[in-house]
Amino acid sequence: GPEDRPQTTSWVKIADEVSSTDRRIESARGAGFTTAVTFPTRGIFAGQGAVIDLLTAEKSGEMIVASPVGQYISIGRGGGGGMGRSFPGSLMGYIAYVRQIYLDAEHYKLVKDAYAKNPVGMARPEYDRALEGVLDSPRILLPANRLVEIDRMLHLAADLKQPVIIYGGRETFRPEAAALLKKFNAPILLSMKWPEASRDADPDEPDSMRTLDTRDRAALAPAVLQKAGVKFAFYSDGLDAARDLQRAIKKALDNGLSREDALRALTLSPAEIYGVANRLGSIEVGKIANLVVTRGDIFDDRTKVEMTLVDGRKYVPAPEASPFGGRGATTDPGVK
Repeated sequence: GPEDRPQTTSWVKIADEVSSTDRRIESARGAGFTTAVTFPTRGIFAGQGAVIDLLTAEKSGEMIVASPVGQYISIGRGGGGGMGRSFPGSLMGYIAYVRQIYLDAEHYKLVKDAYAKNPVGMARPEYDRALEGVLDSPRILLPANRLVEIDRMLHLAADLKQPVIIYGGRETFRPEAAALLKKFNAPILLSMKWPEASRDADPDEPDSMRTLDTRDRAALAPAVLQKAGVKFAFYSDGLDAARDLQRAIKKALDNGLSREDALRALTLSPAEIYGVANRLGSIEVGKIANLVVTRGDIFDDRTKVEMTLVDGRKYVPAPEASPFGGRGATTDPGVK
């Protein structure tokens, strides 16, 4: 129960909580998106994500393309996530907590399998929804931004014997980080929220050189990963305004990523990472009819999304919507 495993809701499936009336669906379609991968994010073992088509549907179940597609795990550096000094109250505690969950899950599965094979004379295993949720997840998502974190999370996933997707990746512009991901054959989701100086930063406490270096070079990461042959995709990381998404992509383009590779990082690559490339991510006979029709190149400043087709259903953006690079969209004056 929660008293034994604080901050674990591994059994929660976002597919059960998606709402077809969510206003963000129309906004995302207007920006040129047809599909999203979404996860619960509260707690350590937050729950299981799903691939959803951005439909306006009578039943939310029509939106689900695949579920579950992974277990979202967050790991803090300190503090107890609202639990004061209680466990897990440190980085070591968080990692020990994750390891223990998987030790418990391994034992739980062994006992269940043994009971199913020959239940005579055996005590019936007690159902544990937390461990059921862990076992149902085809892969785990682990957070890592700094080089040391990427190294730590890759080794943790290897120890747990779990397929992993790293998310974050701010320091993947460093060749050592790309080499690690390549060595472990691990894909990464790159945050489109590039690091920036905090507006509330104390001017008397200057940032470290490493922080300034990361802020200056983070947008080089997509080009570095592409050159190193690492599978990567972009994720919005909370950005939902079309102009913010456009600016984020523009910054990657200005730092060496080709338009073709940028488009792939928003389409086929995420479909491959989540194991749904046989249904989504490219225009091929037999795949789900998800299409975006634009007037102009998809990443040009004045390009307008004319329509999207999701599951073969046609949607036209509302006149007031700011499509991906559409007319009226605000672009960063510092990006040309």
